[in-house]
Amino acid sequence: MKRVKFKIGDIVKVPVVDNLFVYGRILNDASIEIYNKVFDELVDVNELKGLGVLFDCGIFSTAIKNGEWEIIGHIPFENEEDSWPKPKFIQDIINREKFCIYYKGERVQASKDEIINMDEQAMYKPEQLVERIKQSHLFE
Repeated sequence: MKRVKFKIGDIVKVPVVDNLFVYGRILNDASIEIYNKVFDELVDVNELKGLGVLFDCGIFSTAIKNGEWEIIGHIPFENEEDSWPKPKFIQDIINREKFCIYYKGERVQASKDEIINMDEQAMYKPEQLVERIKQSHLFE
């Protein structure tokens, strides 16, 4: 099987359940942003431009590389800054009172107050990402 190549800004179709799926856009730093809408048919990528983002996260790209998640198009970022996932926090596994903010591959020490509205940094396997989408308000 030929491996699929992808690049920042590519739009992928992520099957979730039955004939329903979401679209995501590839970001820098081995990440993806998931659009805030469920679909039951293919759309033109231009229809995705005004949609909000449900969340972004790190992703192992196996489902993209093996073709399970189809690349349906490309939406370039207006600027390089927008191609990065939002800052995330990392909690120290030994001292649970220590935190840092992870952004653009860099870590900066942070207080608990500084991370209040941030998501925790995580890398998802494809099936874990699908499970997180299923648990979102999109499937309530």
